[in-house]
Formats: sequence, C-alpha cells, structure tokens
Amino acid sequence: MSLRSPQLEAFLSVAKSKTVHGAAKDLGITQTGVTQRIRALEGSLSTTHAYENRTRMHGSDETIP
Repeated sequence: MSLRSPQLEAFLSVAKSKTVHGAAKDLGITQTGVTQRIRALEGSLSTTHAYENRTRMHGSDETIP
C-alpha cells in the first residue's frame, strides 16, 4: 500500500516514463486522468512543475534544481 497521493503518483510516473502515455499505462488509467492528476497537484502547490509538447512531458525549471 502506498501512502503517496494519486496526484504525486501520477507526477512520479510521468517523471519516470517521460510520457503521459507511459504513465497512464503504468498506472492503469487514461492519459487524461494522468494530466488531470498532475494539474491538481500543481494547483494545490500553486505552481507549474511540468510542461508538455506533442510527445513528451518535461520538468519545468522550478522542478529541476
């Protein structure tokens, strides 16, 4: 059992797989679900930690020290 929130799990899965598609597959949810969870995490932190292009999701400058 994980004590991490679903939002954090989605963020970490995208960081590991580098794609929303890969994270969705790993988590067993839709790509939209992954994106919604990341946006919810960003909203709760009042920041943006990821940005997307057509094929990949990357950390923002705030994410990577």
